[in-house]
Amino acid sequence: MSQARSRAAVFLAAAVIIAAAPMSAQTLDDAREAIAHGEFEKGLEFALDPAAAGDPTAQLLIARLHAGGHVQGGGAAEAITWYRRSAAGGDPLAQLELGLIFADDGSPHFDIVAAADLFERSASQGNATAQYNFGLIYAQGEARRQDWAEAGRWFEKAAAQDHVEAIYALGTLHDEGLGVRSDPVEAARLIGLAARAGLVDAELDYAMMALQGRGVKQDEAAAALWFESAAMKGNSVAQNRLARLYAFGLGVEPDDVEAAKWHELAKKGEVFDLTLDMALARMPPDQRARVREAVDAFRPKSSALHPIRGLTRAQPAQSP
Repeated sequence: MSQARSRAAVFLAAAVIIAAAPMSAQTLDDAREAIAHGEFEKGLEFALDPAAAGDPTAQLLIARLHAGGHVQGGGAAEAITWYRRSAAGGDPLAQLELGLIFADDGSPHFDIVAAADLFERSASQGNATAQYNFGLIYAQGEARRQDWAEAGRWFEKAAAQDHVEAIYALGTLHDEGLGVRSDPVEAARLIGLAARAGLVDAELDYAMMALQGRGVKQDEAAAALWFESAAMKGNSVAQNRLARLYAFGLGVEPDDVEAAKWHELAKKGEVFDLTLDMALARMPPDQRARVREAVDAFRPKSSALHPIRGLTRAQPAQSP
């Protein structure tokens, strides 16, 4: 679960500069247009008057300008000041984004108690990312007593809005029987949905489920495809598992070159495997040369997520 928070924190860096809430004042429309054209200082100028008058949307816009380093002066401290004002005015996005700043344990502004309170306020207004993060608070037992059932309740709320990380988190709870009923079939369905959306950890877990026949029909070929999808995105564990499939001909045709390629890539990620070392030790020089070329040419694919719609209706695919 701790890695999930790190992924969620990326949301702040990727947040759009333009506030998503309706903008009532013409000056805010002007600010949005100026920012869209890269005229950040002018956008700030247009937003200052409504922000000073207490408009939380304008305050959020200014906070984002400072947080992104798009305007002179202020920096993170000024951004937090404006985020606080917008959050106090009830803006759920400001509450979420300020919470993500406070939840970053590598930040000088780290304050997990304040983050939890902000996530709760935003989550209570229906923000799915805040609901997911508030679920993490309960799962990790930080700023709230650890409560898996409460974590599951918030994950479920976010999952109902097709939040991919929450769908995956809820699936892992069903897989482990933490706070929700132990249900391998439901776990596989949810983790499969997240895998189909491109979440690397879910692809890896779903591949293992398909390989073992846990909650889903055993299918070594499908497992190989899911391992490959995660491996192509640079996941070292998936690279190791894919190397083993190629080495022993499980779900794919045996291929020592492919096995060695993925094994070497996995080792770069510090996933070592003595069994594969021994199995591939006698590889001829020409094949070793091909492996080196393939390893040198490897470039991870994008890990961008694909949106999914209709959690209650969707069924996971057997392969990517």
